[in-house]
Amino acid sequence: MNSKLYLCYWHSIKSFNNFGDKLKYSTNSNSNFKNNLNLKETPNSLEEILVGIILGDAWLEKQKTNARLRFEQSHIRTDFFFMFFKYFSFYSTNTPYLRERVDKRTGKIYKTWHFSTLSLPFFKEYYNLFYKDIKTNGIIQKRKVIPDNI
Repeated sequence: MNSKLYLCYWHSIKSFNNFGDKLKYSTNSNSNFKNNLNLKETPNSLEEILVGIILGDAWLEKQKTNARLRFEQSHIRTDFFFMFFKYFSFYSTNTPYLRERVDKRTGKIYKTWHFSTLSLPFFKEYYNLFYKDIKTNGIIQKRKVIPDNI
């Protein structure tokens, strides 16, 4: 699928109302956008959605000082994927893209939609809540866990 095709699909998703038109921002010309987005607290409208998506298929990645949210779904679940993207599109400077992966064992090709957000302070709070040091075979690694307060 070429980029024009899925950008057209992206524009056809309903209810973007107050999330902004993400296509006007590019990764090279959005320094003011990034500076104005230095959020330290999770917007109230996203708290439950963020917890739910992290408990499911999303994951957080620690960056230098903050963390970012990443989400991937099968192309079969395109509507589900874009439902979540509409909530987080304001925090992302890239458009969703379709990936193809080959299962080395079977040779089958899998297509998945993917997006990631900017690295922001409020995602770091969730990273610290959901990721803990786990020792496995003498090696300490960060693993996603279900927090005790959920």
